Amino acid sequence: MGLTLIISGGNHDNWDTIARLSVDTDGVATVHPNIRILPRGGRAQIEGLAIGGLGGAFSVDFENRTEGRDWWPNEQPTREEAAALVAGGPLDILITHDAPAGMPLKSDFQLSAQLSENANKTRNLIREVADSLTVPHLFCGHWHQRRTHELKHPDGKITRVDVLDMEHSRHGNGVLVWPGKPPLRIEPLEIRGPKPNDSHRGTS
Repeated sequence: MGLTLIISGGNHDNWDTIARLSVDTDGVATVHPNIRILPRGGRAQIEGLAIGGLGGAFSVDFENRTEGRDWWPNEQPTREEAAALVAGGPLDILITHDAPAGMPLKSDFQLSAQLSENANKTRNLIREVADSLTVPHLFCGHWHQRRTHELKHPDGKITRVDVLDMEHSRHGNGVLVWPGKPPLRIEPLEIRGPKPNDSHRGTS
């Protein structure tokens, strides 16, 4: 069975490189024949589903990282990218990296008030987009936890939010989405790659 992974960049990804990727006519950039990335604020029609992307997040540990190596200042989505996504109209699926505000998630980090405020900017922005589009499904990561939650919007509509776990988790660091009409059939998917202590590890 052939699978195509549709991904949205995270806060530790090289956004300078992502920005230089050539976006195909269908609105998605190809990094491998079976791995495709949605630009921030972009959208595509895939298997009859309208899918939008708003990747990126704030790195709460950015002071311990090196710019251009494992941290990029443009790691967070912008209001302009969010506005472009909303202007495009309804979506069936929204793929982000951070979770929208209002999700019952607890971090292991003890953050200062300033770091919390900076981190919440992206979450609030994603929530605004989710409220505006009342998208049926939202997939995200960032928190290294597997959670499913129904987010209720001001108009009473519901978004099912799937927070994916971290790499090498059997709880599901990906999801298998079956084409159809929302609500969609969703199954957890474990994506395996080289572990950090593997002798033939890849680059990230």
